[in-house]
Amino acid sequence: MTPMRSLRLLVVVLLAATALASPAAAVTPAVSISVSSVSPVYGSPVTVSGRVTHVPTGTNVVLQRNLGTGWVYTRLMHTSSTGRYSTTYSSTLGQNHLRVAVASTASTPRVISTQLVVAAQPRLTPRPPVAGQPVVVDGRLRTAGARPVDLEISRDGVISKVSGRTDSTGTFAISATLVSSSKLRVVAPPATDVSAANVLFTTPWRTVEVALQRTEKPRIQGSPVVSSTLATVTGTWDAGVTFACQWLRGGEAISGATACTRTVTNADAGARLAVRVTGSKLGWAPVSLTSDQTALVTGGTLSPTPTPTIGGEAEVGGRLTAAAGSWGPGVSLTYQWRRSGTPIADADASTYDLVAADVDHRLTVTVTGSKPGFNPDSRTSNPTAVVARASLQSATPVVSGTNAPGETLTVAPGTWGPSPVQLTYRWLRDDVAIPGATAATYTLTDADKGSLITAEVTGAKDGYATSTRRSARRAIPGPQSPSKIARALTTFHAALGRVDEEPLDIFVGPSDSLADGARATSIQKRWISVFRDDLRGVHQPAGVPGGFGYLDPFNWGQFPDNPISYVNGAGVFEQGLGLQTLALFGSTQTITLKDTFTDVDILYSGWTGSAGAFTYSVDGGPEKRVETGGRATTRGGYVERISGLPAGPHEVVMRGAGGGGGNPAIVEGVMIYNGDLERGVRVWEGGASARRALDYVAPHDAWATSLSGIHPDLVVLPIGSNDFAIGVPAADTEARLREIIATIRSHVDTDPSIVLMPYYDRPAGGDVTWEQYEEMYARIAATDPDIAVFDLEPLFGEYGSEQRAGLMAFDHIHPSDTGYALIAQKLAEFLDAS
Repeated sequence: MTPMRSLRLLVVVLLAATALASPAAAVTPAVSISVSSVSPVYGSPVTVSGRVTHVPTGTNVVLQRNLGTGWVYTRLMHTSSTGRYSTTYSSTLGQNHLRVAVASTASTPRVISTQLVVAAQPRLTPRPPVAGQPVVVDGRLRTAGARPVDLEISRDGVISKVSGRTDSTGTFAISATLVSSSKLRVVAPPATDVSAANVLFTTPWRTVEVALQRTEKPRIQGSPVVSSTLATVTGTWDAGVTFACQWLRGGEAISGATACTRTVTNADAGARLAVRVTGSKLGWAPVSLTSDQTALVTGGTLSPTPTPTIGGEAEVGGRLTAAAGSWGPGVSLTYQWRRSGTPIADADASTYDLVAADVDHRLTVTVTGSKPGFNPDSRTSNPTAVVARASLQSATPVVSGTNAPGETLTVAPGTWGPSPVQLTYRWLRDDVAIPGATAATYTLTDADKGSLITAEVTGAKDGYATSTRRSARRAIPGPQSPSKIARALTTFHAALGRVDEEPLDIFVGPSDSLADGARATSIQKRWISVFRDDLRGVHQPAGVPGGFGYLDPFNWGQFPDNPISYVNGAGVFEQGLGLQTLALFGSTQTITLKDTFTDVDILYSGWTGSAGAFTYSVDGGPEKRVETGGRATTRGGYVERISGLPAGPHEVVMRGAGGGGGNPAIVEGVMIYNGDLERGVRVWEGGASARRALDYVAPHDAWATSLSGIHPDLVVLPIGSNDFAIGVPAADTEARLREIIATIRSHVDTDPSIVLMPYYDRPAGGDVTWEQYEEMYARIAATDPDIAVFDLEPLFGEYGSEQRAGLMAFDHIHPSDTGYALIAQKLAEFLDAS
C-alpha cells in the first residue's frame, strides 16, 4: 500500500469515529407570523397564522396580545404535520401588539416570533354615510369602566370634536352629522386627566367619504333591436356629478362597452341589456346604479347558416337523410321536404321515406334555424337526382306440364314483392307472343310443334319499375317450326335488310373438307362459292360485283383455278380460321394472289415477342415490309390492308423476310374484295380436311382470335360428320359443339344467327347411329332461340340410295358438283324462306 493511500484511510477512520462519539446538535425552531388585516374594522375577525419549523406535530403554540399593559395569553394552538398553525379573534379598538410563542421541549428552547401591530378602526353606520344625515361611530375600549370618549372629525384641516362616554363594559356609540367627506378617529383620554399629553389611546384616522344626497336610477332609451342605438338617461343627481357607464349583457359587463350610448350588435341578440351608471364627485363617495334590463334583444342574424346536404339513394322505398350542418349553439332546427319545389305535407323530419308520388321528381330539403332574439333563416339543399322507381323483388317463373299438343302447361310465378304486386301473364312461341295466351295456364296445340315455348310474367306496382321475367324455354317435340327458324335468323335478316349500306358477313366454319369443297372440279363449284353467288344474285347491291371472299393459302393445289398459290411454304395447323396457315421463313418462300379485286386484307398472326417478317408487292411494285413481332397481344387476325386499287386483275406477291431470331411470319389467309369493302354479301371460310369438333375446342381454339375482326351476321356450322364416322358418341360431340358455339359468341361483337348443318348418314365405327346425331343437332337448336338446323339428310337420301348416288363424288363421301350446287341452293332458300 502506498503512503498516500494509508494517510487517506486514517483520516476516514478518524472522522467516522468522531461522528459516532459526538451527540446530536440541537436545532432551534423558526416561527413565522402573519395576519389577515393590519387595519380591520372594530369587531371584524382577524386571522393569525404562520409556521413553525423543526418541531413535531401537535406542538403547542400560544397567541399573545399586548394592549399596553403587558403580554397576555389569548389563544392556544397546535402545529399540523407541516408545522402550520392558525386562529381567529375579534378585533378591538386601538393598537393590538401580537406575537406567538412556541413552548420549549426537552430538545428545543422556547421561541417567540416577531411582533405585529394591528390597529383597529372604529365602526361606522351607515356606510357610506349620507351628507346631512346622522352617522353612528361605535366600538369598545379594551378596558372596562365608564369614561369619556371623543370622536374627532377632521375636515379641510379643521378638527371638531363630539364627546361621549363608555358604559361599564367600555362600549360606546357616538352620533354625529357629516356634511362632506371627512377623517375620523376615536380618542379616549384618562378618566382623571384630560390633557392631550396623557391620552389612553388614539385610533388611526379613518377617511370617510359621504355619499351623494341626490341620485336617480338610470333608464335606457331606444329599441333593443340589432343595429339600433340605445342611449342612457341618467336622471337628476347632485350638481357637479360626472358619470361613467358600463353596459351589461345578461348581468355581465360587456368588454369595452363604456360609452353611455350603445349600438346593439349581433352578439347582443337573444340577451337582455342593462347599463350601470357610476356618479362621481370630488370629496364624495361614488354611487353606482343599474337600470332595469331591456326586453330580449331581437333582430339578430344567425351565423353560421350552412347549406344542408341530402344522403341516401333517390329511389322509391329508400330513405333520404338531411344533414343540416353546424348552426351554432342554441339554434333550433326545423325541416321541410319539397318535391320539385312544392312542400310535401307532413314531411317535416330530418329523414324522408320516398313514395310513389316522388317518381320522376327531384327532392330538396329546407332547413330553418330559429333562436330567441334572432331572425329565422332558411337554407335549401341541392336537389337529389330524379327519383327512380324501385326494383321489384321478382323470381324466375317455372313452367310445369307435359310438352305435347293437347297438354296444359302451368306457370308458377314465384314470390314477388313488396306485396301486393299485380302479375300478368303471356305465353310466347319462339319468343313471339301467342295471341290470346294471357293466363297462368296454356294448352299446347299442333302449331307449337318444333317450337320453344316460354312463359312470361310481368309484375307491376305503383312507384316501382315494371319487371318482366321469363321462364326457361321448353322445347316441344316436332319439326322446327317456321317461327323458330325466323327467330333464330333475326340477326341475319336484319343485316340482309341493310346490305345496300353495310356489309353482310357470313362465316362458314369451323368445318371439315366439305367447307373446303373436296372433290369439286373447280374452286367456284364448291357449295360455299355457289351459295355466295346465289345470295348475291338476289341481294347484292347494284354496281357491286363482290370479291372472292376469304381463302387460306395452304390448300391451293386442289383446284387449278385457285386464286392463291405458294412456293416452298410450310404448313402450320394451330392458327387461322381453318387452322391452315403458311409459315414464311425466307425470301424463297412466297405466296401469290392473282384475281380481280379492288382491295385485299392479308391476315397474319402477331406476337408480343420476337417473330418474323414478310414483304408484299402489288403488281410488281416496291415491296412493303410487315413485322409480325412486338404486338400488343399474341393472337391471330392481325390485318395488313391493300386498298384503293382500280377495278380489274391484280397480283400480290408475299415473301418471307427472315428476322425474328429464326421465327417465321405466319400468314393465315387473304380476304379478297371487289367493290364490297363497305357493302354487299361477303363469305369467310374456316374449314380444313379431316377436322372433327374435337379439333376446334380448347386447347385448340386459337382460330377464334382471328374471328374477332369479322363481325359475322350469320355463322353456318357444318361440323360433326368426321366425329360420327369414327364413332364418337353423340353426347360427346354435343358438348364440343356447344363449346364451339360459346367460343364463337365470346369472340365476336355481334349476336350472330347460327345454323347447324348436319350432313348425312355414312359408314361409321362403333355403335353410334346417325339418328342419334340428328337428335343431338335438334336438341342444341331446341334449347337456343338463336340456332336453327339445316339438315342435308333429306336432300341426299339414305346411304347407298339412287337419290344419293346422283349427288356424290366417286368416293361416296363428298358431294359432286351437282351435290354442292344443291346444298347451296337449298341453304339459300332456307335462309330466304324463313
